[in-house]
Amino acid sequence: MLRWSLTALGLSWTLFLCTASPSAAPERQGYLVAAPSVFRAGVEESVSVTIFNAKAETRVQVQLTVKGQTVAHSHGSLLDKGTIKLKIPSGLRGQAHLKVWGNRHLTEGGYIFHNYTTVTVESKGTAVFIQTDKPVYKPKHKVFINVYTVTPDLRPIEAYVLDPRGSRMVQWKSLKSVCCGVVNMSFPLSDQPVFGEWFIFVEVQGHTYNKSFEVQKYVMPKFELMIDPPNYIRDLSSCEQATVRAKYTFGKPVTGKLTVNMTVNGVGYYRHEMGHPVIKNMEIKGSANFSLCVKDMMPVDVADHFRGTVSIWASVTSVDGSRQTTFDDSTPVHKQLIDIKYSKDTRKQFKPGLPYKGKIEVTYPDGSPADGVRVRVKAELTPKDNVYTSELTSKDGQASFEIPSIPTAAQYVWLETKVTSIDDKTVGDQYLPSYLSISSWYSPSRCHIQIQSPGAPLKVGQEAEVAFKSTCPCNFTLHYEVASRGNIVLSGQQAANLTASHRGKRATAEMDSCVSYLRFPVSHSMAPLSRLLVYYVRENGEGVTDSLQIPIEPDFENKVSVSLSSNETLPGDPVTLRVRGEKGSCVCVATVDKSLYLLKPDFQLSPDKVNDGHFWWPGLSSRRRRRSSVFPWHWDITKDARFAFSETGLVVMTDMVSLNHRQSGGMYTDEAVPAFQPHSSTLVAAMHSRPTARAEKRRRTFFPETWVWHCLNVSSESGEAELRLEVPDSITTWVTEAIGLSEEKGLGLAKRAELRTFKPFFVDFTLPYSLIRGEQTKVPLTVYNYLPSCAEVHVKVSVPKGIKFIGHPGKHHLTRKKCVAPGEATPTSIVLSFTELGSANITARAIAYSEPSCCADGMQAGKTSNDVEDRRTPIGLDYVRRTVQVEPEGLPREYTYSVFFCPNERIHISTPNKYEYQYVKKPAKMNQFQVAVKTHNDAHFALSASPHDSAEMLEIVLGGRQNTRSWISLGKMGEPLISAATPGLLSWDEFRSFWISWKGGVGHGLHPSNDSVILQWVGQFHGQVRHIGFSTGWGSVGEFKIWRKEDSDENHNEAFTLGVPHNMVPGSEKATAFMIGDVMGPTLNNLDKLLRLPFGCGEQNMIHFAPNVFVLKYLRKTRQLSADVENEATDYLLQAFVLKSFAQSRGFIFIDPEELRAAKSWLIKHQRDDGSFPAMGRILNKDLQGGIHGKISLTAYVVAALLETGINTEEEKLAVAKAKEFLESNTYSADDPYTTALSAYAMAAAAQRLRPAGPAPPQPHGPSHKTDSPTGV
Repeated sequence: MLRWSLTALGLSWTLFLCTASPSAAPERQGYLVAAPSVFRAGVEESVSVTIFNAKAETRVQVQLTVKGQTVAHSHGSLLDKGTIKLKIPSGLRGQAHLKVWGNRHLTEGGYIFHNYTTVTVESKGTAVFIQTDKPVYKPKHKVFINVYTVTPDLRPIEAYVLDPRGSRMVQWKSLKSVCCGVVNMSFPLSDQPVFGEWFIFVEVQGHTYNKSFEVQKYVMPKFELMIDPPNYIRDLSSCEQATVRAKYTFGKPVTGKLTVNMTVNGVGYYRHEMGHPVIKNMEIKGSANFSLCVKDMMPVDVADHFRGTVSIWASVTSVDGSRQTTFDDSTPVHKQLIDIKYSKDTRKQFKPGLPYKGKIEVTYPDGSPADGVRVRVKAELTPKDNVYTSELTSKDGQASFEIPSIPTAAQYVWLETKVTSIDDKTVGDQYLPSYLSISSWYSPSRCHIQIQSPGAPLKVGQEAEVAFKSTCPCNFTLHYEVASRGNIVLSGQQAANLTASHRGKRATAEMDSCVSYLRFPVSHSMAPLSRLLVYYVRENGEGVTDSLQIPIEPDFENKVSVSLSSNETLPGDPVTLRVRGEKGSCVCVATVDKSLYLLKPDFQLSPDKVNDGHFWWPGLSSRRRRRSSVFPWHWDITKDARFAFSETGLVVMTDMVSLNHRQSGGMYTDEAVPAFQPHSSTLVAAMHSRPTARAEKRRRTFFPETWVWHCLNVSSESGEAELRLEVPDSITTWVTEAIGLSEEKGLGLAKRAELRTFKPFFVDFTLPYSLIRGEQTKVPLTVYNYLPSCAEVHVKVSVPKGIKFIGHPGKHHLTRKKCVAPGEATPTSIVLSFTELGSANITARAIAYSEPSCCADGMQAGKTSNDVEDRRTPIGLDYVRRTVQVEPEGLPREYTYSVFFCPNERIHISTPNKYEYQYVKKPAKMNQFQVAVKTHNDAHFALSASPHDSAEMLEIVLGGRQNTRSWISLGKMGEPLISAATPGLLSWDEFRSFWISWKGGVGHGLHPSNDSVILQWVGQFHGQVRHIGFSTGWGSVGEFKIWRKEDSDENHNEAFTLGVPHNMVPGSEKATAFMIGDVMGPTLNNLDKLLRLPFGCGEQNMIHFAPNVFVLKYLRKTRQLSADVENEATDYLLQAFVLKSFAQSRGFIFIDPEELRAAKSWLIKHQRDDGSFPAMGRILNKDLQGGIHGKISLTAYVVAALLETGINTEEEKLAVAKAKEFLESNTYSADDPYTTALSAYAMAAAAQRLRPAGPAPPQPHGPSHKTDSPTGV
């Protein structure tokens, strides 16, 4: 399982060599265990075990424990060397103990040992790649998403999408892969989306990954614009040539006008300062050349070390009216012509007794190799103690040097490199030197081993041969480990006789050193970068080590390819798309218009993104900054044998090998370094064109931006699958990409395949994304003639009702005639006016006739007669239809209405001043219901068998005749069956409650009773009641609250009245609804971060304590409170001085009831005779005070605190009653909204708490009590 997941990332590897000297005591046994320093959850890790001088097989067991609990265990038997696989469970993270032991009992053969060490478990054991079909979308477009989860455990994932405002627009739960870890998702954009950058978030095993896309109003570009600037400016006083190339997406050159704007960036002290702009205008036909003179853009007296760039903006307007702009700033402008730096494979350490080799990269400002440049290399212990000097001449952009010997006592050496001449011309001191500090590798025995860097990257599938040098004889056994992406992927050893024989065959002694070779196979799991560590053990147990990073050519083990049955087709032609991958792979194919790559190049996955952006190596930077600068700082002095392990990213346990032998006083850094680094590779796409020279009569109406988005399961033995498709109508180039995922072989990317869709003759026109109703718009039409002869072209434009030709009133068709030379594109235009909103279709039909004279007598625009067209045979024909959106005029205004829609609350119905019933289907088992009404007069109810008015329905009118009388009638506006005088029954100031029963009639209150009857009929209503209607009228609007939404038998639909201004533009009104399941959710992300530790005095703790309670209450109510957050919060809680917060926190921590009782007694003790609570003392922390000032607000707050704590004794009830009377008498004098609201809440809560147990009988014909009691603030 590990192999395929690692291959999917195609990252780096590490090679680790171990040797044991045969001259050591043969009876001495020992072990060495090497393991990754960081384990990844959900991944099978490898632990390498070496037994020195083994006499029998050893049973080795490996165990991983977290907080004293065993989470992973594995075992295996080995003689002298091997690896034990250990599967790490998912969901782990943090520190863990790795325990390794061999042969616990003396009766067992083999070697007995036991050891343990600490490792880190990183929960991010998964690589996730998110792919969208496009980088940018329009309103109403559908967004297609693929998620590739490269992990051994294919667990369900969760995903959601946020718009630019941070609103969660769509969410998926427990998504499962369609095959091999590929998850498909899609969602449509509305017609009014929020424009800007949207984000897709994917949550896998506790980690979140994201990808963005844009939502814009845009028009697809028709052609590609490229700038070919000079590689660099050779001479600041001379001019260079640059080129702009313009090519349609179907491959033909663009004709039009070119504007070039140039300047030099970085001419001042700050990099963003610009020079003088230079603007040039010219014609372009496929390409255009222009002169680039930096002397016209920047001052002459710039510093010797000046470094800037040329910024070029190029804009082309083609003959068809399309415009494209591009930018380039890749041309460096350096006063110094040559750059030098130390290569990546130049070591930062040297081994005493062995030659030190280094390499200098000599380049021009653009990075291209510079030859014939002389550089001087010096090695110094101090500015006055030089140990090496050499003059080198660059070849192929490189200059290699070798320092034969560095003094053994040296701890560090400064390397200085400086350009001395270019093309045999001395440069003087204008070139600053470059420095590199290298440190010594220490060995007590002065024995060192050093791996030699291969001359070129290794290739997967070949046998690698890596040379190494040793200051001591090469008669040792060589042990090696190949580690990739932080894991050991290959383990082996090379016997002493082979190591010595390699020396005898292939190398000679140099300066008392020997040379030998190691061979091993290169696998996919080692690409694209590796590290090699070598070590052997001397007689005294000293370990001699080395480490080197080696590049591997990137290669995916899952070989995925995609091809099309043709490289060029006509629109509408059938084509077969074939994919190839490893058997069992899931290959997902995406084919999009090449124009999308012009909007945002390389938005799809590529090997570069796979290798550069998604590593499994946790917490470590994959790019290490080289210590090369113009200042000779020295760092990291004196490395020893253990450094090679830590640099490889491994921990080591041993009872025999001595690795820590640094010189005392020397500097040493135990830095863990990843065993791989990112690697970039290029993806090459090839296109083979097949010319097609035939005309056809297909109507071109289908112009998708995404053509193919499909996943194929490659299950056949041949490893192939195919799709049969029909090519869309776009004249363009289609780009196809394929990504494969296999459980065994991992991730694979195919090279892009291109399909050119082309006609030798066609017509096209450019429309903007949208137009304004009533405006006149010039629509350019272009005829493209790539036939071998000149053509007389008749273009007929047709528009529907709602579009008018300007200058041709009443016409819906208009014909233009043009003569078009071969290989040319000729424009014409029409002026249109749009009068109707919505989508409008415009069609153009073009017919080409052969015209040898190429219309030498001229061609006038006008209408063509049909008999002329019928007599000649056309050589080209095209028909195209495109759509444009017509939007309303005026200024957009947006009004927001907020309403609550709660399933556990009552259904709310708003009725206008219109005597029309709104019918609601009643629950099946209901034979009576309660209703709360708020209206001036005339509340109408209809009990009906259908959702329509009928003569059989029963109509109930409350508060009719200007709120003076109520009655029941049969049918709408029928004769009253029973009536009663009910003056003032209804009110617009408050909701009043009534009950309506099929049996008992109509009455006040919540429940039917004889005392509350208003209207009553004799016997039971015999009609069927399936629907109930609600209405107002006669000068009144109304609000009704009926049964709860969750009591309905079907999904509940609720209508809301939205107001629009009187001066609204007709047809421009639109409504968009946003539903949020959690009102506070969008504003309260990361609530657990609000939990605060106590500190300081009591008031400070209180102001931080109260939010803890509120946060926990909110999380519990919304079912988001996890055990971890609750434990964290309750650990922080501290005693405070506010009774209300203590009372609310009782659901989370224990509060001593005696403490609450004492606090209440103290408050009541200080209550004044008028019922108010006075301010006692002084509040220092004004945040704690909030909006409370004065005795009214303070009394209201104390009442709320007492009620939330609970009033149990008569003393407490009396205190609350007195305070309630005070508030009722004084609230009118409150002068701020906060005090008024707080007082209203306190009075409502007190009234509810002090209400008698039995319900008060309602008045027979008086206003009913309000049913909506306060629930808290």
